[in-house]
Amino acid sequence: MQIIINGKLALLKKGSSFQFISENRLFTGSDSYTLSITFPLKGCAQNLAIFGHLNRYSSSYERLTYDCTIFDKGFQKRGIITITSISELEVKTQFLEGRSVQNYDVRFDEIYINEMNLGKYNPENELVPVNYWRSIDTGVNSVALPWVNNSSGNIQNQAKYDFHEKGYVWHPDTKGLSHQPYLVFILRQMAASIEYSLDIAEIMNSNYRFLIICNTLPFAWENTQWKSILPHWTLTEFFEQIGNVLGGDFLIDHSAKTISFRFTQKEIGAMPVLNLKNVVDSFSVEVSEDNKCPYTENINIAYADCDHQAWKAYSCDWYLKENWFEVQHFETLDELDTFLYKNMEYGVWYADPRTKDILNRIFHVAEIDTYFVLRCYNCKKAYDSNFWQQRYVLMSLNVFGPKIMDRSENAETIELNCVPAWIDNVDENNWSLYLDVPEYDEKPAE
Repeated sequence: MQIIINGKLALLKKGSSFQFISENRLFTGSDSYTLSITFPLKGCAQNLAIFGHLNRYSSSYERLTYDCTIFDKGFQKRGIITITSISELEVKTQFLEGRSVQNYDVRFDEIYINEMNLGKYNPENELVPVNYWRSIDTGVNSVALPWVNNSSGNIQNQAKYDFHEKGYVWHPDTKGLSHQPYLVFILRQMAASIEYSLDIAEIMNSNYRFLIICNTLPFAWENTQWKSILPHWTLTEFFEQIGNVLGGDFLIDHSAKTISFRFTQKEIGAMPVLNLKNVVDSFSVEVSEDNKCPYTENINIAYADCDHQAWKAYSCDWYLKENWFEVQHFETLDELDTFLYKNMEYGVWYADPRTKDILNRIFHVAEIDTYFVLRCYNCKKAYDSNFWQQRYVLMSLNVFGPKIMDRSENAETIELNCVPAWIDNVDENNWSLYLDVPEYDEKPAE
């Protein structure tokens, strides 16, 4: 066996051995590590060239780490060596690899994301609104969506449709804009701020690249710093929370100064099939609830409780269970659209009391596995008539409900400390975000 520390061959204490423990982070949250590895120091110039005389210094060595690679025939592991104790005679260390290193190195626990240098945006509304509502695929880093300040009722980034211009223009009350950044942009800004390289190709190749951090501040506050819209989380908390939201894991290598993201399901799918041959022994084991397997994909995930008005529709697993007999199934959205058009007077979105039966139904679309109900958001008298017209929109149900993998009484649940943004109509034709201000530092909406 050879152990290379900081590029130099280290010598083990004669006759010593150590235990190498290999774990699967999908079960334990850790990767490989060892128990104590002892290296002699006194009279060993080879090891002194690596560790020096640390025992002579009053400074703490507890956070001191060294790059380390362990070789033994076809076995190779790369990680770090940490010092657990040191004397004039010897140094005792522990080897850590992968997620075990990430768990040990707490430097990101000391960095708060709302204190990082993340740059700022331009609040000027110099272009037409559609130029501020573009997809990240067009090269933009943020959007300036209309939003309602729940504290004051004021509409921010307000726009109106101009029939002469045949498009949206800014409302006269909109003197300047407040932006909402794309999540992937903020990830890039964070990595640049700490001078780490970033690999988020898997996010960019998924629909999660469109995720927007909807926290924002009113234009009148004159604060355009990206950091000011973020919660008071450590960088470690941020990566943990976003990883849980996306269903993946941020892998951090402090030695190489790299951050990469991998979807858990993709990692599982890439694992090779293991064939067992020439089994030399077998055994049985009793498994109890006290020792159940903490497999990551078997843990329930739920958003933090939220009090905004859309939350009852966003998370209503109980409603679907109690009203399953009201569900009408469709294979595609087109089939549902055709059904509504044929059965509702005045087109798809208008109805009168004769459509009561349809209004009480729940619609399920198989191609996207989503439930819908018809929600009335406008009621007015028909032109030149005393007949009242109601306007409806398809509203999805339980799209942000908890992910239930284990329904046992003592099941573990990860709570996401963020909530989906409340989106609702502000008038007959316009929809908007509804955001709480100044409580932007508590629960970032996504």
